[in-house]
Amino acid sequence: MEEVFKLLQSEGWISYLITNVAGTHHIDWDNLTVRLRHGMTLKLQREPSNAYDKNAVLVTDDAGHKFGY
Repeated sequence: MEEVFKLLQSEGWISYLITNVAGTHHIDWDNLTVRLRHGMTLKLQREPSNAYDKNAVLVTDDAGHKFGY
């Protein structure tokens, strides 16, 4: 993990978050046209009305492709 932090700092990152994304096993990766890329911006959106978890945070790319929670 230390190597990842050093790489991000060398590229000018000031802050970053490394975390697991749940629910990715529900994603049809074979049909998902967008793949995660280094430097890609992801959107985090709270979903308080989520039936399974009122604290759920949806993870999508800029085009709205869902990656999980």
